[in-house]
Amino acid sequence: MVLMVLGVAASACTDSASDPTTTSITAISTTSTTAAVSTTTAPTTSTTTTTVVASTALIVEVPGGPCEGIGDAPGPFGGEISFIVGANLFVADPDTGDIQCVAEVVPELGTAMFPPRLEWGAGADRLLVENVIFTADGRRESAGALYEPVHFTRPSGSSTIWVEDGRLLKQPITGGEVSDISFLDSHDAVTYHPSGLEIVTSGMGTDGVYGVYVASNQGTDPSRIVNGTDVEVTEFAWTSDGFVLYFIADHGDVTHLHSTFPADPGVTDEGGFFEETASEAGLFGLVVSQWDYVWAVTSPCTADQDATVAVSPGLDPLPSEFDGVSVVARGWLPEGRLVVTTHPVSCDEPGDLWIVDYYTAGAPETTLVYSGTEVSARTGLGIQAVGVSTAATRAPHPDPPPPLGDFDPDDFA
Repeated sequence: MVLMVLGVAASACTDSASDPTTTSITAISTTSTTAAVSTTTAPTTSTTTTTVVASTALIVEVPGGPCEGIGDAPGPFGGEISFIVGANLFVADPDTGDIQCVAEVVPELGTAMFPPRLEWGAGADRLLVENVIFTADGRRESAGALYEPVHFTRPSGSSTIWVEDGRLLKQPITGGEVSDISFLDSHDAVTYHPSGLEIVTSGMGTDGVYGVYVASNQGTDPSRIVNGTDVEVTEFAWTSDGFVLYFIADHGDVTHLHSTFPADPGVTDEGGFFEETASEAGLFGLVVSQWDYVWAVTSPCTADQDATVAVSPGLDPLPSEFDGVSVVARGWLPEGRLVVTTHPVSCDEPGDLWIVDYYTAGAPETTLVYSGTEVSARTGLGIQAVGVSTAATRAPHPDPPPPLGDFDPDDFA
C-alpha cells in the first residue's frame, strides 16, 4: 500500500499567525496484509406494516405495539427512515408513510440522559441502538460501553468494533471473546473502510505522534496517513466507493470537517486535504450519502445559538422552514434527500422529522414526515412522549470496493 502522510496542524487549519507550525507532506511506503471478513448474514422475517393517512405530515400518528422486529432490508435502490418516539423504534417508508414498530428500546437502554445513537449495518439487516444489537432473528447486547460509539464491521456486520478507555476492541455479534486489536498508545475513534479489509482510526502513536492511521481489520500493518498537532479526530465517514475519507478535527477553539483521498492524495490541495466547513461551537453527526459525494454535519446548540446543519459546497443551505429551531442531520436517502430532525422546544427535547429534497429544480423542497410538535399540541401530551428523539436512514450499501492498496486512481478520473 502506498499512502501519503498529511499534516493536520492547528495553524494549518486556522489562520492564527501566532503559531509558526506548518503543514508538511511526506511520502511513505508500506506493505499491508489484510484478513478476510465473513459475509454471513442473519435470516430475515416478515413484519406487519400499518399505513396511516397523511394530513399536514406524511405520518399523523405512530402505531402502538406489538413491535414486530426489524424485518427485511429495503431493496438495493430503496431507503427507509428509522426513528424513536417515546420508548419505541419505528421504521417508515419515506414516500408512502407506511410505518411499523420494530423494537421497544428504552428498557434495553435504561434511563438514557441523551437520545441513543442509531447505526444500521452495511446490509441494512441489523441495527445498533447505542450498544444493543437488533437483528431479524433476535438481539443481544454488545460488549461496547454504553455511550461509546459502537460500529458494525463491514460489509457483513458480523462483529462490532469500538474504542473504550483508549483501547481498540472488537467482538462477534453472537458474543464471545472481546479482542483487543489496539496498535496505538491511545485510540480516539474508529470506523471500517467499505472494503471491510481495512480500518481507519485516530489516536496517539507509539512514537508520540498523533494522527489518523489505516490498518488491516485485525489492527496489523498500520500506516499513518495524517499527522496531527493539538487536535483530536472524533468522527470518520467514507464515501461508499471507499475513495474519499471525511473526518472531524477538533482543535479546541474551532472544529473542522476535512476530506482527503488516502489512495490518491495528489488530487487534493497543497495541504493534502480539503477543509469542508468549520464551527467554533463544534461539529458532530457526520453523515455522507452512499449514492453521491455529498455530506451533512451538525454544529451543536450553545447558549446563544440553535443547532445548525452545514451541507456540501454546491448545495443550498437548509430552507427557511428551519429558521429559529435547532436542526440535526440524521442521514441521506436515495436521490439526494437529507433526513433531519428539528427540536423547537429546546436542543435536547424531541421534535419533528423532515426530508429535505435536493434533487429538485430550484430551491430544495421539504416534506414533514412526522410532527411531535403537532401531536403534542393536539393531544396535550408532553413532547417528550410523542416527539422524535433521534433518527437514522436505512439502506443497503453497494457492493464493497477494493481495499485502498488496490485502488486505481484512473477509475476515478
